[in-house]
Amino acid sequence: MTRLSFAVARENGQTTIVLKTRPSKLSPPVLPLEKAHGFKAYWKLPNLFLPVGRRLMPTLRRDAVRKLLADDPAQVVWLMPQGDGARFTPEVLPDDAFRPLEDWIDYVIDHEHQPLQSWVQATHFDFDHFVCKEEQPDKPKGPPPEKRKGKRGDRDEGADEEFELPAPASKGGKKKASAVADDAAFAVPVEAIRPSEVKVKLRELEKEFLALQGPLDAPERQALWPQLARLHALDGGVSEAAICWTNAFWELPEVPAEGAWAWLRSEDRGAHKAPTAEEFDAALADRSPSPHEARAFAARIVHACRQEPVPASFLNRLPRVREYLERHEGVLGVRVVWLAWVHLARAGHGQADVLGLARVRDRLLQRLLTEGLNKERDLPHFLRTAGEQNSERIRLVRDRAMKVHRLVEKWHAGEDVKVNKPYVDLMFAFGMAKLGEVTTARDLMKAARDRLIEPAGPKGAPDRAHEFLCRAFEWRIENALQGKPHTGPLPPEIMDRLESVDDGRVNTASKRYVVDRMRQQSWILEPHEKLDPYAPWKKHVNELQKTLSDLGNQKDPSRLEDSIKKLIRSHPSAGDRLLVFAEAVQLAPRVGEDFAVALVRQVPAVLDSAGTITSTPEFLAGMREKQTQLLERSLFLAGHYDRTELVQTLFARFLAYVQARSGQEMYDTINKIARECLRSLRKLGLKDEISRFLTQMTDLVVQGKTLPVLRNTSGAAWPDVLGALVHLAEGWLFFGGYDKAKPFLDEARTTLFENAKAGKDRALKADKVTKLAQTYVTALGQGPVDEALNRIEELFQRLEKLPNTYTTATHFSRLHLNVIEDVVRSLVSDNIALGDQARRWLDDDEYLVRRRIHADMKKILAQSGL
Repeated sequence: MTRLSFAVARENGQTTIVLKTRPSKLSPPVLPLEKAHGFKAYWKLPNLFLPVGRRLMPTLRRDAVRKLLADDPAQVVWLMPQGDGARFTPEVLPDDAFRPLEDWIDYVIDHEHQPLQSWVQATHFDFDHFVCKEEQPDKPKGPPPEKRKGKRGDRDEGADEEFELPAPASKGGKKKASAVADDAAFAVPVEAIRPSEVKVKLRELEKEFLALQGPLDAPERQALWPQLARLHALDGGVSEAAICWTNAFWELPEVPAEGAWAWLRSEDRGAHKAPTAEEFDAALADRSPSPHEARAFAARIVHACRQEPVPASFLNRLPRVREYLERHEGVLGVRVVWLAWVHLARAGHGQADVLGLARVRDRLLQRLLTEGLNKERDLPHFLRTAGEQNSERIRLVRDRAMKVHRLVEKWHAGEDVKVNKPYVDLMFAFGMAKLGEVTTARDLMKAARDRLIEPAGPKGAPDRAHEFLCRAFEWRIENALQGKPHTGPLPPEIMDRLESVDDGRVNTASKRYVVDRMRQQSWILEPHEKLDPYAPWKKHVNELQKTLSDLGNQKDPSRLEDSIKKLIRSHPSAGDRLLVFAEAVQLAPRVGEDFAVALVRQVPAVLDSAGTITSTPEFLAGMREKQTQLLERSLFLAGHYDRTELVQTLFARFLAYVQARSGQEMYDTINKIARECLRSLRKLGLKDEISRFLTQMTDLVVQGKTLPVLRNTSGAAWPDVLGALVHLAEGWLFFGGYDKAKPFLDEARTTLFENAKAGKDRALKADKVTKLAQTYVTALGQGPVDEALNRIEELFQRLEKLPNTYTTATHFSRLHLNVIEDVVRSLVSDNIALGDQARRWLDDDEYLVRRRIHADMKKILAQSGL
């Protein structure tokens, strides 16, 4: 069913149903439909179909047939035979008229369930009543609770054998989680439950969890995690059960022994309560465990460490256990990794392994810094889809994304920007890959490759810049198709080709410059680091610039630390010191927390010194840009490493820095820093600071004026004023302040569309239009999905044409691609994929994860006297 889509057409009172197989390497599914006409793709054209067993005569080239019969890729065309089959009539349906056949099946099951009830009853049968007596839990003292025997059927791996779950909380009042948990909290009285009732109970408990008021760590919610974990285990949802178990343990000072055993039993039904050497040896022998097997091993570690005493069979294997866990921690959720390592650090005799745990902390914080939480491994499904019909939402976005793709192609279909076509396809291929549309992503990727890798020049070889960028985009797209996080640098096998891209020329039109300019502006290619396309030439400016350019290539943490310290010592002047810190603070997390925090503590003094520099206006403008960059990154790292006092100091410094600016300079500062600053702070639980920031910045820009008055008095600075307000609107949208954001969005929309009608003297320059359009679509990505999609489609229907005048014009049009990539980025944002409520759960959860890691580390350091 998942490979089929369908459309229903009516013409002259006749109804036709068209079934279409999605492109795949698999053979077409067999459909025994009587009186149906079968068609197959013509020469692999994705939108032209011929009757099975027929040929098209005379034989023409594929491009000629496409031009004659199927020149519009948005239309599906099939050639219906007429009479004796020697003639045909092209019949056409829009491609977006087709819907997955699953939609119809879902509809029947959901809305026509009554006719199915008799079928369900007819297939129902019972096993004899029994209760498995093997490995029964210890009976609690006192009179046993009443139990109902359940009917047993086949269960998925991971389900408990007794069909029991915790007694529900009383409706009169919720039981609060105690500050110090004991084993009794996880060995609560239970009641028997029928297997058929598990899903019902589970949904009821999830609704109860969502209905509670307060944050994720509210005691009422904490009390529900063990019950959710047991229900998921009964239902066969082993990975979901693990997420719930680790959440249940997260706010407790110690993992209860009974809780650790319950988690291990849900992962491995054959586990022994007294850990055995054979169990550990069997797990350690597996060099390529699945994520489930690696998680079960982590649960085994926690369970073994909670034994009194810790089994010798475990202690004797500690070096191998540590090696196994470090090798495979990348496939585990952050909570699972930290709980296992914290218990390992305390497992040996004597003092805890503080140094080893500090390394784990650095690895996990680096993961959070570059990737954030993984929603599949760290957040349960019912929170990921909270408040949304997630499958319908994603399906809607997939369909609308391809409509946007067609509008984009029409928007910049001019001859001067035809070089953009393959890069537009690659960007949308990445978007469709992130949305799970595998076939469409691969089709777009192949179409782009055919254009970019085609021979060019007198020697008939592909253009080296196009070839490098194509391979880089394809690597990012393949990662997205495999569900890998969008993070990290490009792999060495691709970067090794960079030096051979150029032909030795040193000028602004070189192919190396073209590649580096695309890498600088493209979030898809470089999601974290912003490269300087002039870096190869800056090496020749002076020794400091050369050293700073090479600093990012240092992969060894100890060498990087030594290089940065040496630079700081050897460049005491205010200007050089600012340049060194602006580069060093970005790279400091590679070394570790202690080094990064030590650098950030020096930032206020560096900024004070930079404020005393006197020079030409051009030089001072460059220094202020470095100050902005350094302040934003330092603020994020202070929060990332839980240095509250530093956050407060730097945040106050940032507000004062913006308030000290005026006019164009103030707007530029807000435009450059607001988005990243808000994205950083909202993941760190700093909601009060964010609210204060939004309010103060809005008041600072608006100055008590209405928007029409502000527009009339701003003159040529209006695009920058409005851009600052739209950046702030993005923040308001994230926190549900749609009413506060809407006036700014409407004003941006009006300005963009009226500009096309304005005369040459009044029209905005192309770069100003581009920046405003980028800011507008990025803000839309944080708002309501339907409105965001409607406004984005409208944008490409009404936005003026942009020129292609930069030095990269021979390879791509920067202005167009900047807008298009931000549209793709909005389409795949967490707001679109998860919904407002689920996205906030994920950010709140990341804050709780960081808080626990820092608290554990401080506690262990204090106990060790460090």
